[in-house]
Amino acid sequence: MNRISLSIVVFALCLPMVDKVAFAQKANSQRQDERRENERVAKANKAVADAKKDIGQSHQELRNEMAAQGKAATLLQQQMKKLRDAREAAEDRLGAKVGIPDALAKARQASKSFELIANKIRDQVHATPQWVQANQVAEEAKKKKTAILEDVEQTGNNNEQQLAELAKKILKPLALEDEAIANDASAIEATELLAKRQSELDDKRKLLPKGEVDRDPNVVKVLGEVQRQEKMISDLEIKIRKVRTEASKIQKRYSEAIFELQKAKSADAADPNRPKKNNNGKPA
Repeated sequence: MNRISLSIVVFALCLPMVDKVAFAQKANSQRQDERRENERVAKANKAVADAKKDIGQSHQELRNEMAAQGKAATLLQQQMKKLRDAREAAEDRLGAKVGIPDALAKARQASKSFELIANKIRDQVHATPQWVQANQVAEEAKKKKTAILEDVEQTGNNNEQQLAELAKKILKPLALEDEAIANDASAIEATELLAKRQSELDDKRKLLPKGEVDRDPNVVKVLGEVQRQEKMISDLEIKIRKVRTEASKIQKRYSEAIFELQKAKSADAADPNRPKKNNNGKPA
């Protein structure tokens, strides 16, 4: 066999080996591509799950802070009443010489008489179909308002507009009561008497040295409680804004994670050599 013939034979014998090596390299490359696609889908799935978990936690934190704010506001109302009572007690004691106790008693009696009349009118209004319907709408509006305030996805001018519209519906039953009271003759008379007694009391109060009532030890104590409660509410408002801001960032991260997952699944599905997989991008 001459040298040329021998070279041809050797080349022919090597061809199958070359094909096997090329096939192995191609198969290895395909496996690497598939592994990268699997890892991309798995990573995107984890990012979505993590963001979804964080959203749930942020919503719960927001609900907790809003509940704390509601309790703090209720306590502040109680403390404000306590402060009014403390001031009136101090006025009773300090203003005896200028006639404050008598004027205060008359103002209280006028207020009590007005409330008796007003409550009777309110009961009559509550029996009307108009008020019943308005109250039902108001209760639904309260639920929607709470849902909006707890939903970190709802922000911007549209959110403010919805809250303003809901506020009108919530206040409608009270507006109907106020309208009926304002148009009732006996209520008008009681209102005028109350205003007169209150004016007389204010005139007596002006005769006291300026700031004397607020220097009363009990008033000072209760006023301190009110101020601390107001500070707590202010701090809660700041915290709620921070929670909302952070929750909005998490919501954005969740949306971006969903988008990346869709891209990863699309790229994986476009692979002609991919095996059948489940929704997590793993072989079924």
